[in-house]
Formats: sequence, C-alpha cells, structure tokens
Amino acid sequence: MINMEYNRNYYFQMRDHNLEYPNPCFNQIELDLYRTFPNDDPAMVEKFIDPMRNVLTTFVKRNPTIGYCQGMNFIVGTLLRHLNEVESFWVFVSIAENILPLDYYSDMLGILVDQKVFEELLKEKYPKLVSHMQLCNYQLDLIAFQWLVTLFFNSLSADAMQFVFSAFLLKGQKIIIKTALMIIDYYVHDILKT
Repeated sequence: MINMEYNRNYYFQMRDHNLEYPNPCFNQIELDLYRTFPNDDPAMVEKFIDPMRNVLTTFVKRNPTIGYCQGMNFIVGTLLRHLNEVESFWVFVSIAENILPLDYYSDMLGILVDQKVFEELLKEKYPKLVSHMQLCNYQLDLIAFQWLVTLFFNSLSADAMQFVFSAFLLKGQKIIIKTALMIIDYYVHDILKT
C-alpha cells in the first residue's frame, strides 16, 4: 500500500480526469457492473455500482495498455465490500501491476499460460479424470479460464475466498493454480461419477 500512502490525492485526480478520447473499455465496464453480484439484493448492489465504476475506470486511465477485462469487476466488487474506494483501487493496482505479470490481463497471455500449466498438471496428476472429461466432451478450460480471470472472486465462499486471497497476497500468482488443483482434488470422485 506504499503507493496509496505517498500519493494521497492521485486516485481522485485520475478518477476526475476526463479523457479526450473514447475508450471502449468504459463501455464494457458499464455492461459488467450489474453482472457482478447476480445473486444479491438489487438494493444492496446499487450502492456498489458507482464505486466499482470509479475504481475500474480509474484503473483503465492509469493503465491504458492493460485496459479492462471481464472478470476484473468481480475482484473490485469484492474488494469494495471490505475496503473503501481508494483502498480498493490501490489493492487492485498492486494485484495487476505487482503480483500478476503485466500481460496477465492486457493480452491475456498470462491467463492462457496459467490455463495451460493447469491443464498439464491435471493430465499428470489426474489422467483418469482428464480422460473421463474428454469422454464426456467437457472442456475444462472453460471453468479454468473463469477461475483464472476472476482469481476465484466469484467462485468461492466468502471464508474460502478470504483464505485464498490472503495466501495470494503473501505467496503470489502460484496460489491461483494451487487453488484450482485443490478444488479439483476435492471433487475428483464426484466428477468421475458424473
């Protein structure tokens, strides 16, 4: 959180700065705002819409080469449940700029590499499961991609997410693949019965 301490007004200056060119990321952010908490009370969701918009658009202004990727809304939305707008912005900046590789979201190369690593580890650790899923014509990459893009922020219970996110902040990106493998390990017998 060093950036926040040394740049107290930076967030508000960036947030309130009007760009002189249109950015397609802003349109996608608008589309995704109300998709963030689909199972929550609409009245409760409404109070997070403006702060989510502010944090996400300010992030895009700061990082136009990274831009916005569907899935970021789940991360920022969850952060806003526990932190204020400024804190949520700086935590998200730390995730995107310091913990994850810079290409993780910009061209999704980082996500695609992690997805491939996950698939290879599954083949190595659970060959029977992988064969079963192929036989059922189930594409694991669809669910793995969702987990990786959102860093599990929309896939786990609040308690599990708190544990995973704490480990992620301490240990870095490798926690994401380890979490995916733990989930598969927990459900492997149920999946094989399906």
